[in-house]
Amino acid sequence: MEGTLKRRISFFTGYQDKWFVLADDGNIKQFERQPTETNQKPKWTMNIILADVTTKDDGIRFVVTASNGRTLKLKAPNTEEREKWIKLFKIINEKHFPLIYSKKEDKGGFGAKAEEQKNVVHSEVSSAEKRSQELFKNMSLKPKRNYTMVAAIDFGSAYSGTAFSSKSDFTRNPLHICVMEGVGKISTMSTKIPTVLLLNPDKKFEAFGNEAEEKYARLTINDPQYANQCYYFTRFKMQLYNNRNLKKSLTIKDISGKKEMKAVDVFAACIEYLKNATFTRAKEQIPSLEEEDIHWVLTVPAIWTEAARQFMIDAAEKSGIYEDNLTLALEPEAAALCCRSLEIEKKDKGQSPQLGSFSPGSRFLVVDLGGGTVDITANEVMTTGQIKEIHSASGGPWGGNMINTKMWSLLREIFGTEVVSTFSLNNRDDYLDLVRDIERQKRSFNSDSKCTIELPSSLIIEVKKSNPDMVAEKYKGKAEIKKKKLQIIPEVLKSIFKESIDKIIGYVQKLLNEPETSKVKSILLVGGYASCGLLVHAIKEHFNHLTVICPLQPDVIVLKGAVIMGHMETPVVGRMAKYHYGVSVNGNEVQKNRMKVKVARNLGLPAKTLAKGRKSRTRVLQTEKSSWTYTLRKTRSDAMSEDEKKTAYNFWLSPSISRPTGNKKDIKRVRLGPHIYSCHMIHVLNKTQTEAFLEFQTTHPPDIKIKQRKFENLKPYFVRAARQQDMSTCCCRYHIEARSIFKKCMEFRKNVLTNHDVADTIQIKVFETLSDFD
Repeated sequence: MEGTLKRRISFFTGYQDKWFVLADDGNIKQFERQPTETNQKPKWTMNIILADVTTKDDGIRFVVTASNGRTLKLKAPNTEEREKWIKLFKIINEKHFPLIYSKKEDKGGFGAKAEEQKNVVHSEVSSAEKRSQELFKNMSLKPKRNYTMVAAIDFGSAYSGTAFSSKSDFTRNPLHICVMEGVGKISTMSTKIPTVLLLNPDKKFEAFGNEAEEKYARLTINDPQYANQCYYFTRFKMQLYNNRNLKKSLTIKDISGKKEMKAVDVFAACIEYLKNATFTRAKEQIPSLEEEDIHWVLTVPAIWTEAARQFMIDAAEKSGIYEDNLTLALEPEAAALCCRSLEIEKKDKGQSPQLGSFSPGSRFLVVDLGGGTVDITANEVMTTGQIKEIHSASGGPWGGNMINTKMWSLLREIFGTEVVSTFSLNNRDDYLDLVRDIERQKRSFNSDSKCTIELPSSLIIEVKKSNPDMVAEKYKGKAEIKKKKLQIIPEVLKSIFKESIDKIIGYVQKLLNEPETSKVKSILLVGGYASCGLLVHAIKEHFNHLTVICPLQPDVIVLKGAVIMGHMETPVVGRMAKYHYGVSVNGNEVQKNRMKVKVARNLGLPAKTLAKGRKSRTRVLQTEKSSWTYTLRKTRSDAMSEDEKKTAYNFWLSPSISRPTGNKKDIKRVRLGPHIYSCHMIHVLNKTQTEAFLEFQTTHPPDIKIKQRKFENLKPYFVRAARQQDMSTCCCRYHIEARSIFKKCMEFRKNVLTNHDVADTIQIKVFETLSDFD
């Protein structure tokens, strides 16, 4: 079947007419217009096998959600046309999976169109089992595309930026990257612009970045009533970090605190503006460039939860960047790749590199000092030039915004809270100038001289009305005003930076005390906050036994690294798993108390202590003697939100998911053929970036059997970095002899690889020695 449907493209663009063709293999293909040639390449393709279809009340709109999470929002010309498409989706699924989809009575198909449907769904394969296996492979493994260009968006808490490079430029020189300076019409000296969004009262786009700041400032003066009706969002990204129960329905308030919007729409509007501006600039270099020719990379903090990362994927998709064209890059990893490329370039030019900090085998910390968060990762450079994570990412909200908040608190103490509030409300343009000057002073401040901030005339007038002496009594001798400039002594500024610096240094020191980081020889400082000389000096002074590297323009290192990461096939070869999955077939029920005793014995802990803490997974359900698979996932209170669970499990038959029970288990059942379990495992790994174990006792088993007790023994190998409050029941690998665990784990992996025909595609590494993994 084929025809014209309207597809929702993005937040700004809305719906556009596209030509769709539904093939008999379950692939729906999108073209800009009706193809004139039979072999014409489609602009976009999605497999609708095992997809869910939901309809809207208007009678014409419907949403197709594929098994891999991709969504297709469509609008038919009328209700009858919509029902034809939906009915055909069901027929194709019934043909491929007759035991899953219950056939409803569709006598005669679509009447006059019945013969057409028979032609659409005409192919049969020799084996239903083989057909299911192939379909599952197609859904599990993403096809590789050859992109002309890679573009990266560094969506920051305070500032955002974009960069791009073509494939040919990357081949010649990976660092030949075009960083867009001052995205927008207002030119600035910075390569980044403020993450500020302005929407009109109808929630339509008005401006972003510096343009949004300037336009809103003018509106507050010239048309304050209209300005109060507009939506002005600033410094909102941190809500994804602070909100532990993140949902798609999350709303955020604008600057007024009275108006709110769905957070995903706000993020999507920002991403779409940056995307469109980048594409326009890139098209100037390559006139024939199409949006489908660009692979997009979106940076995210490494300490974000899976729910926050999925939220960014959803926002990107809503902005018009589809998941097939998108890669999420962890900011510290991107920075490490960029610095690795910089060192290679220095060697090629005959210059001396940074003491071999990024040579094969070297280990280093990456401290990404952003506006909102500080992300810290520990990595090792492999012989191939790729990097491997050796300690799970961590950090906290100690970024540059903490200094901004304290600086404004200081101004309120010096001039008075009411004075500063009146100034910021009534003089928006001067307020923006003061914000920018404080940002510049924050980055350039050092401990040897006074900090000088230029004060707007409007603020000085407000101060004189309230206090003729200008400065509060508490700060006389510490702060003074000379020629419309506020001068603050170094001691006061040091107290403002103290909390942030102490937290960063303390946390870095804590990581360096871990066994995994014992061989770390260098620390890499990147991010906008790394431009602060006082912070860099304090870190270098405290860690004087290590090589502390702060590259030039540290605020664009992550952005450039994200572009490099987008060009590379596998830039990161290993990460520490946050969660683990166990898949059991025909397991036996194990008594709760008995299992606790066994687990406690393996951990070297008293059983009573284990019972008081977090409850462990204590049983495997009894199942049929068939290939019905029960998947159990241990959860914590902050492990995954409901939306995130649905996303992680959307390849199962039903998108709904049972709520966690009292003993922290989450159970979902799926029917799998006995010969496709490896594909299932690959899909779990790809979707969740976790390690997985499979327990098989089927009627057609491969030579792999792992009992419950062995699973509990192996589990600590995958659980790392337990929370402080969970230390009493910690399952970290050091409670059990590491080498025996490693040996059992590698034996299991080898069995999986050697007993299945997907060995060439399976995404599991086998290491020979423990040192290879560490």
